[in-house]
Amino acid sequence: MPVTVRVNLADKAVLFRTTIRSAKSQARSTRAWARVHSVDRVLNLNTQIYAKCRKQLINLGADDLLMKYRRLEKADLKATTVVADPNARSQRNSTLAWFWSIDIEGDSTSNDWMNEFYRVHWLRTLALCNRWEEELLLVGREMTWTVAFLMHKSQEWVCRMQEADAKEIIGHRCYAARQAQMYLQLSQHAEDSFDRTKGVAEVAE
Repeated sequence: MPVTVRVNLADKAVLFRTTIRSAKSQARSTRAWARVHSVDRVLNLNTQIYAKCRKQLINLGADDLLMKYRRLEKADLKATTVVADPNARSQRNSTLAWFWSIDIEGDSTSNDWMNEFYRVHWLRTLALCNRWEEELLLVGREMTWTVAFLMHKSQEWVCRMQEADAKEIIGHRCYAARQAQMYLQLSQHAEDSFDRTKGVAEVAE
């Protein structure tokens, strides 16, 4: 049953791209929206059938299947706009619903729209994965840079403290010593926090 829901959603998404966006007249727009509403009716019917089938699985106590075939939420049935407009805003971290990850063999062999749908989302997911890998690399570098910067600031104030000490300016020396100690403590705190975070990340992997 998820395969029919997936086909309906893919059809709806591609309709937005091929008919709604290209409709230049009121008549063409009306016909285009009529096709979308037709797909919506089929989608609602398939959703109701799926809900009834899942209810029977609950009655039968099929826990293993229920883990795989989860409840359909309203947000899951929202047609993705990625296919219609790949450059639209607020889609950077958008992901597909759970049923798109179910392996159903042959669901796109006779449907070019599904192939297009999978192609676009596969490329977007690959780009998202690459961006996360880049972010992970940059975060690690930023942790190192932060500790190094705080240590550098501490050393700067140590040098100023030594200069004030040589000139026997007690007030300046005390202030510089306090600043040097503050930056040193900040660097130690940052390093400890980053080490704990890295440890948690390694355990999660």
